[in-house]
Amino acid sequence: MLFKQELVANVLADRKRPTVRLNCPRVSVGHSYAVQTSFYSLSIERITVTDMLTYTLGGLTQRDVDLEGWKNRPRQEFEQYFAEVNHFELEMMSAAAWKKLRARPIWCVEFKPECTAAGRAKTKLAKKAAKKVAKRPAHKTAKEAAAKKTTRGR
Repeated sequence: MLFKQELVANVLADRKRPTVRLNCPRVSVGHSYAVQTSFYSLSIERITVTDMLTYTLGGLTQRDVDLEGWKNRPRQEFEQYFAEVNHFELEMMSAAAWKKLRARPIWCVEFKPECTAAGRAKTKLAKKAAKKVAKRPAHKTAKEAAAKKTTRGR
């Protein structure tokens, strides 16, 4: 399943258990899915879908919003984020458009992370390796490397 980069940590730390989607996701209860940030990214970890329910955005409670990973944040802020992620132009939305969006059916996919101790260790190692790579100087071009060999031989 695809998640925004900023939400992946909450998914893996078990602080985000459901995800709300505007369109019916192609998932089945009981099946395992890769956690990814794009269709082309590698799997970060896996989750198992435990339930799939239909709601309306306006029917979500503050508890639902908290479980979505928006704990102690205003519900209106979640609604704006939801609209933005689903490509609605917030500046262009009238009161009638918000009313229509709040009444539209949405799907709530509940899941649990399959993150094991080994998976968490692998994630930590991957983060450390990424930091080391980021600190390394940029690779030299072939021309620079050849020039260095030439000066070394003198």
